[in-house]
Amino acid sequence: DILGTAASYTVDSDNRGAYRLTAYNGFGCFAARWANAVSYADVDFSLDDKTICDNQSYTLELPAGIAASSYTWYQVIPSGDIELLSNLPITISDKEEGIYTYKLVATSTDGCTGEAEMTLTVLPAPKFTLEDGAICPGESISIEAQDSYASYTWTGNGTVGEKANTYEVTTGGDVTLVVLDKNGCSATATANITIGSLPNVTLDDITICPDENPTLSVPYSSVDGYTILWTLPSGRTIRNESEIEVLRGEYSVTVYDAMGCSASASTTVIWKDFPTVYFGPNIVDVCPVSLPVTIAAQGDIVNWVERLWHDGLYTGEVERIASLSDTVNVIRVRNAANCWSTASQSVLLALPTQYESGADTIACEPTDGFPFSVEFDAGQYTIYHDSTEEPQEVPIVNYRWYRGDTGEDLASGQIYTAVNGGEYVVEVFDGCWMHTDTFNVELFPNPVIAAIDTVIYRQVTVLAENGTQPYRYAINNAEPQDDKTFKNLPNGDYTVYVIDQNGCEDSMSFLFDSSYEIEVPNFFTPNNDGFNDRWVITGLEKLPESIIYIYDRYGKLLRKYSSTDPAWDGEYLNRPIAADDYWYVIHLLPIDKYLRGNFTLKR
Repeated sequence: DILGTAASYTVDSDNRGAYRLTAYNGFGCFAARWANAVSYADVDFSLDDKTICDNQSYTLELPAGIAASSYTWYQVIPSGDIELLSNLPITISDKEEGIYTYKLVATSTDGCTGEAEMTLTVLPAPKFTLEDGAICPGESISIEAQDSYASYTWTGNGTVGEKANTYEVTTGGDVTLVVLDKNGCSATATANITIGSLPNVTLDDITICPDENPTLSVPYSSVDGYTILWTLPSGRTIRNESEIEVLRGEYSVTVYDAMGCSASASTTVIWKDFPTVYFGPNIVDVCPVSLPVTIAAQGDIVNWVERLWHDGLYTGEVERIASLSDTVNVIRVRNAANCWSTASQSVLLALPTQYESGADTIACEPTDGFPFSVEFDAGQYTIYHDSTEEPQEVPIVNYRWYRGDTGEDLASGQIYTAVNGGEYVVEVFDGCWMHTDTFNVELFPNPVIAAIDTVIYRQVTVLAENGTQPYRYAINNAEPQDDKTFKNLPNGDYTVYVIDQNGCEDSMSFLFDSSYEIEVPNFFTPNNDGFNDRWVITGLEKLPESIIYIYDRYGKLLRKYSSTDPAWDGEYLNRPIAADDYWYVIHLLPIDKYLRGNFTLKR
C-alpha cells in the first residue's frame, strides 16, 4: 500500500516494520530504497512522597529496578527547576518547616528518558533545652520541661516526678530527656547536675579573762568568692570578715560558697572572774608645796597575787608616791585565775601662774662724782589664767633677791636698788607657785681721751683708748664724726668728745693756740759725719702738706719733696753735687704762702 507521497513519513511504535521509498524525477526516472523501523522500551518510574521532621534528613535515591545510564535531581520551584546533583544520591537535611518538590530525570542506555516528581513534607520537631544545675549535698533539684509533648523519656540518676515532664535529682551526673510530639517528631537534651561541697566550719568555745582580746576565724575569704555572716551576742551581724574580735557571749557564723552551699557553727565566749581594783577621784590643783602626794589602790586586795605600776617602781605595793601631771598613775593587778585588772588615777598640779618682771639694763660705768644705781620692781602679783575665765591677779606673799652669779642673798622686799653690774634674780612665791625672773645689769667701760695732738697747724687730733670701738668724735656742739681729726680750727677754747659703740663717752676741754715758726738753715754739710748732713727745715711739721723746691744758681730744679719726706741730702740723681749756693722755694700749705731764699752747701 502507498502510505504517502511526501518527502517524509512518521513511524511510531504501533507501525514499525519494513518500508520502501521510491523517488521520481521530472523525466519519470525513479529509484527505490528499503528501511526497517524499530522502537525501544520507555524509561518509566515513579517517586513516593515523604514526610520528615526538621531535625531529620532524607536521602533521594534512584528507584530500584531502573536501568539508567545517567540521572539528575532537581528541586522544583515556581521560578524554574534547580539542578542539584547528577548520578549520585542526595541527602536533604536542615530544612525548615514546609513542603518541598524534587524531580528525577533518568536516561536509559538507548537514550530514552523518563522523569518523576515527589513531595517532601518537613514538620517542626520539638525545640527545648535543659539547663545545667548545681545542688548542695542533701538537697534536690527538679528539672521541668514544657508540658506540650506527647511523651517524655528521662535517663539519669533520678526519678520522674508527679508529672511526666518533671524529673527529681539528688545526685550529680547527666540527665537526658527525649520528647516526642503529636507528629512523631522527637528531640533530645542533656543537663549536667553538679554536687557541691559544704564549707568546713568549726568554732571552739573560749574561756578568757575580760581584758583579753581573742578572735574567732574561719578559713575562708570573700576574695575567694565566699560569703561570711557572723552573728554577735547583740544580734548585730558582720559580713565578709574572715576574723573578728570577740567579747563574751554567743557567737555564730555561716559560710556560703559560690554555689550557695553553706555550713554554720556557733560558740560561747566565757569570761573568767577578774580582780577588782580602783582609785578615788583624780587629785587636781595640787600646789608644788604640797608635794609629794601619796595614792593607794583599793579593791579585793586579798585576791591580788601580783601588783605592777606603770613606771616599774613600787612593784607589789598598794600605796606609792604619785607621778604628776603628764603621767597617769596606773596599777595592774592579777588574781589566781591569771586575769588582770587595771585602774588609774591622775594627780594634776594646779595650773601654773604666770610671772614676768625682769628687765635688762645697759649703762656706762660710773665716773668720779656720778655713781650708778638702778631700781628693780618685782611687782605685786602673779597672773592665773585657765583660758576659760578672765586672767586673775594672785598676790605675791614672799620675795627673795640674790645675785645670779654668786648666789649671794641681797634683799627680801618688792623693790631692790642695784649699784653694780651683774645678774640679779628675784624669787617670788604666791602661796602655790614659786617663780624667778632675772634682771641683768651690764656696765660698759668708758672710753678715755688719752691725749690731744695739735702739732699740725690749725688741726686737732683726738687720741682715745679703752671703751668699745669704733669711736665717734665731736668738738664743741658739732655733730659726731668718724674722723678723729678736726682741721682748719681757729685759735680758741674747745671741748672734744669721744663716743664709743655703746654710747659711752669722755670729754676734754683745752685752749687751742696754733701758730707756726719756720726756721730755714743757711747752710749744711753733707759729708756723712753724722752732723748736719741734711738740710732740715724746722717748724714744717705743723704744715705737713707743704712742698719744698731746690734749684741751682742757673734755675735748674734739683729736688722737689714734701715736708713729710726725708730732708735733702745734697745729692742729685743719687750723686753728690758740688759745694755752692742753692736757692729754695717753700710752698706752705694749706695756708698757701711762699718762702724764698738761698743757702750754702759746704763739703
